[in-house]
Amino acid sequence: MTVEELTGTWKLVSFDLKTKTGEAYPLYGKTPDGYLIYDKNGIMSGMMSKHDRPKISTDDLMHLPEKDKQILSDGFYAYSGKYEIQENKILHHVEVSFVPNLVGTVEVRFYEFSQNQLTLTTPPTVMNNMEFYFCIVWVKVE
Repeated sequence: MTVEELTGTWKLVSFDLKTKTGEAYPLYGKTPDGYLIYDKNGIMSGMMSKHDRPKISTDDLMHLPEKDKQILSDGFYAYSGKYEIQENKILHHVEVSFVPNLVGTVEVRFYEFSQNQLTLTTPPTVMNNMEFYFCIVWVKVE
């Protein structure tokens, strides 16, 4: 994949947790929202969200009740930083993130590219004795 092929805006199609046995769980529902942007200078930004998230009870973001803080964090994910393309993967060097622990890390995304569709998968991980990976499908915005 070349920088020219990757550069542009991508709209989220699906965000699934997939198990070693082939089961798929749509983490943000069947119609998630999100965009992933790569520029020609090596900067990327991405965000994903559940569709139709509930509204919070106030516009006063400085004094949110706990239930509103939970609503804001549930079903939303975003980060940005520099990227580099390698043989079969894209490396995201996280500089800003909704999850502070990701800042300074490198997120590995294996890619499959076909026409206007980009599929990114994470390396497998194990949690609670279950091996899984994330599969994120994007379509290029023309």
